[in-house]
Amino acid sequence: MMIENKNSKFKIQNSPLFPSLFLSFFSILLFLQFPLALFFPFGSVHGDKVHSFELSISCSLAILSLAYLMLYPIKSKIFNFILTSSFLLICLSSWFNASTLLDSLHLFSYFLCPLALVSALRHLPHFPLWTPLSLLLFVNVFVCFFFNQKVGIHGNQNWLSAVPVVSAIYLVHFCLSHKLCESNNLLNRPLVKWAIIVTISFMALAILTKTQTRALVPALALVIFYYLLCKFPKYRLHLCLFALVSILIGFFIFKDKLHRLSLKDIRIPLLKDTALMISDAPLLGHGPGQFITKFTNYPSDMLNIRLHSAPIYEHPHNELFHMASQGGILLSLLFIVLITLPLIQSFKQKKFSLPLALYLLLLTLGLLDKTLHHGASLLLFLLFLAMAINEFYSTESSNKQINKWQIGLSLMIPLLFILPLINQTRASWHYKQAEENSSTRDPKKLAQALSHLQRSQELNPNEINYSFQTARLLIHLNQLKEAWSILEPISEAYPYYHNTLQEQGKLMEKLALQQKDQASKQHLLKQALLAYEASCKNRPWDLQRYPALISLAEKIKPDTTQAFKELALQRFKEKHQFRDQFQTSTDILWQNYIEASINNDPDQIVQAFKHLTEGLKLPKDPRWQEFYLDSLKE
Repeated sequence: MMIENKNSKFKIQNSPLFPSLFLSFFSILLFLQFPLALFFPFGSVHGDKVHSFELSISCSLAILSLAYLMLYPIKSKIFNFILTSSFLLICLSSWFNASTLLDSLHLFSYFLCPLALVSALRHLPHFPLWTPLSLLLFVNVFVCFFFNQKVGIHGNQNWLSAVPVVSAIYLVHFCLSHKLCESNNLLNRPLVKWAIIVTISFMALAILTKTQTRALVPALALVIFYYLLCKFPKYRLHLCLFALVSILIGFFIFKDKLHRLSLKDIRIPLLKDTALMISDAPLLGHGPGQFITKFTNYPSDMLNIRLHSAPIYEHPHNELFHMASQGGILLSLLFIVLITLPLIQSFKQKKFSLPLALYLLLLTLGLLDKTLHHGASLLLFLLFLAMAINEFYSTESSNKQINKWQIGLSLMIPLLFILPLINQTRASWHYKQAEENSSTRDPKKLAQALSHLQRSQELNPNEINYSFQTARLLIHLNQLKEAWSILEPISEAYPYYHNTLQEQGKLMEKLALQQKDQASKQHLLKQALLAYEASCKNRPWDLQRYPALISLAEKIKPDTTQAFKELALQRFKEKHQFRDQFQTSTDILWQNYIEASINNDPDQIVQAFKHLTEGLKLPKDPRWQEFYLDSLKE
């Protein structure tokens, strides 16, 4: 690196130092998820929450990308237009919806990071990316077979399978097309090279055998279809017709199975409800990071009935819908343009691109699930997208030399974002510590959990979930006034947020028991009854909400008790009739329990009763289990 100082102008000539540093940091961030899972004190216990670090990782990469582009801005007009337009749309959406800085930066990372990676790969095309991908593959295998139920694998098979599959494909191609070391090195001998390829393939297949993810089938089929279109350009129309006919035949053959799957799966109603959410704010969306709170107003009965209650939906299982709900339809269209540009050039040049095929695979998984919501798979998607753009477009840096002001600006950018990023990570850490200590009756641990929750709330006051969980724990500890001071603004701003109405009813009921004045007591009990009733209307298929409503009605409004009981039984009947279409029939579960009772086998009775109550998602209280099950006797 050479430094010049002529006419009082400080300039630095281009050097591989900055691209090398940027790609090295990217490799570290790519690998960072798994050490967090394995070595942090809460990782092995609450590993299913490891992907919550995705925000910190994507924001860190976005900060580095922004600083890097200050030094090496790209020259392409179309990519500069996409970058500038996405920045303006995200700024407007954040301004009108009061989104946080980090959430906005995370959404911007989908546009910013691949273009920064394009510039870095242009300056340093031979950077050894196979090293972090090899580590990623080995750690995935280790995590899958030794920490399967501890590090977030259960329920995240698409995420687990996506990372090793694309890593293995890239590494196998690298081994076949590149010399690993010097020509006389042992690693270049055919036997050793093929042994490495077989080992990589075996590890990937072992993970796929364990996860057995369905979403990977259409993703791999799309990659094969893309390969055929590139290799046989004269037969593209025939291939498209063949693919269309194959899909129609597949739908016809597996019609019944697909129908049962559609009744059970949440994706179709979730996408419909998300589309309704998007239609309410089509231009600028509901704001970056706002999906988790704003979507609570949109779940339909068809979505809620598939589950015993409506959880906090953090993602619509489709990356384009997720982006449109946050930043608007225009932002999603810009993203579609960004990811289709290299695909169009590939078809024009009749050239198959492996990086393009790999990002298509990850994109397909992102359209069928929330695969790109996880840090490692998101970074891999951004990497392969950058490699595909770099292959088909000339995006050389517009600067031959780096000025002093560019270096100063690139150093200032991380300093501006570092404090909120640290606070976000610390808040997440405190929240996980609170989760560890809250599932107990030990007063000391509960006090520690409360301290961690209050600290996470202080560090990130915009995170509604931190405030809500703090209020819940305060109610449990009978600190009602403090709980209400936190719960009241949430109830007013987000009346349907999670179980806010149910928690509000519990709080009012507990406050009423502390009142000496009978009028005040009755007033609070009526308010609690109204909150319980609203909660049941909001989530009518959650059978665990009705007992609190019926119990309180028996005390203060007996004439309404029978109507509430009939409503609960009606919802119970509708729910088990719906679930009978795609799961074991309720009548079969009930008959199994009757037969176990007749046989007088204690173990069989316990097992059959457990299957019955869990299958119908009944309350844990035996009184209310009997209340619901007695209706089946009729």
